[in-house]
Amino acid sequence: MQLEGISREIHALSTKLMAVGKKLELENNTLREREKEREKRFLQAATLSLKIGLFLFLGFVQKQQQQLLRRQESVDLCKVLEEKESVGVVALLRQKMGSTTKEVQQQPLHPAKTWTLGRYIARRLAEIGVSDVFMVPGDFNLLLLDELLADPEIQLRGCCNELNAGYAADGYARCRGVGACVVTFTVGGLSVINAIAGAYSENLPLICLVGGPNSNDYGTNHILHHTLGLPDFSQEYRCFKEVTCAQV
Repeated sequence: MQLEGISREIHALSTKLMAVGKKLELENNTLREREKEREKRFLQAATLSLKIGLFLFLGFVQKQQQQLLRRQESVDLCKVLEEKESVGVVALLRQKMGSTTKEVQQQPLHPAKTWTLGRYIARRLAEIGVSDVFMVPGDFNLLLLDELLADPEIQLRGCCNELNAGYAADGYARCRGVGACVVTFTVGGLSVINAIAGAYSENLPLICLVGGPNSNDYGTNHILHHTLGLPDFSQEYRCFKEVTCAQV
């Protein structure tokens, strides 16, 4: 009797162990299937990531090639412009930028004594298709703004700050081919420089006119307002050299 009881207990225990073994095997199979599914999804995600990365890389390479081509075209254009007369320069700029404004009249300029620098800049801006100039007035650009305001083909668009003026000129350049903004010395120039750098990175023709001290202030070691508190007036010029294709 005792042996039969022990035998039944051993049989029951064996049955339980077999059931536990089957359960563990089932769980292991489930885990393997899940692991295989994870590996499959990981491979799919990795493949998709590689495809996206390749697509972005090819797009980046294409954009860089386009920018290099544009810069080369700009260099070639500058070389051609240097060989042209002043009126011919404007006509060539119009042709290159596809300006829809009226054609430049092939007429000689008035005698130099009738022209100021501001009046000359206003006329040239109008001739290349700039009819709206975005500006923030300041002590060092008021005379220039008066000259621009006197030109019948130029409209001054006041902005609440220099950075807004720069981005407005950026948008204008995207729509019209070339844009322009006017700010005051140092405090205005250092404020607008982010917009100028953005236009430079996008190869947008944007002209930034910045006022400056009187010529008789240079070399006097005067410390003027709107500066960095130093008698050196070239800090702003050095900053703009890094984010513009040409500086004067």
